[in-house]
Amino acid sequence: MSIDYKFNEGEILQQLKEYVDSTYSGHYAKGRMGTQVSECAIDDGHGIGFFSVSMQKYIRRYGKKDGRNRLDIMKALHYGLLMLYTHDVETAELQTTDTNDPQFPEASMDFLSGLEDTEIDPKNPPCPFYGTTKEYGKIFHSEINRNLKENAK
Repeated sequence: MSIDYKFNEGEILQQLKEYVDSTYSGHYAKGRMGTQVSECAIDDGHGIGFFSVSMQKYIRRYGKKDGRNRLDIMKALHYGLLMLYTHDVETAELQTTDTNDPQFPEASMDFLSGLEDTEIDPKNPPCPFYGTTKEYGKIFHSEINRNLKENAK
């Protein structure tokens, strides 16, 4: 069945697909260590925020850099697709993860037990792996620096 799109959506979706396909042969696809920054953002649990901000960047840039640049819209839409992907993956994981399963201690909320009557610092909330988010941040950034030094050798 062929749909007679009122706003040329079929052609625009085809163009978006061609644009996305072209990004896989671009310089960002290979990355310094064979990994895209998008993969790192997802792996570190920051995918939704990263893609949301990236979409906003290109939406806000439209009409400012290089005039009314159609490519900015394509980039924003591509980040929207990546955000949808991340949403779907995270939603599926939430639906299939048993938070009481001892095989998945990282999904356990036991780190919050006993905190019911404790005042939590909103600038440094509890973190399931490292006590607080500040401690996690220190460990996370030291790991990144260690990996960069190792790969620079």
